Amino acid sequence: MNGGVASESPTATAPQVTLTIPATTIPGPTLGVPTNTAITVAFTENMNSATITGTSFTLTGPNGVAVKGAVTYAYSTAIFTPSSPGLTADTTYTATITD
Repeated sequence: MNGGVASESPTATAPQVTLTIPATTIPGPTLGVPTNTAITVAFTENMNSATITGTSFTLTGPNGVAVKGAVTYAYSTAIFTPSSPGLTADTTYTATITD
């Protein structure tokens, strides 16, 4: 309380990624991932669903070329589903989530 007014403090830590599917291997790349795989990311807390979009959750392939796909979000999980025909075998992709 400050002068009789309650104040809220911002979250002390940013949300963290708790799970990725397919699993991330370090060092990468992750091998044997089917080409029709959706990319799933789970967070430590619920996110603002209006901010998890195709603009903020992207998947890029070689030379930074964007992969077309759809993004969904429910509870604390975001999913990027590549458009048909899916991903290319034996190719490294990078998923990125920004605010």
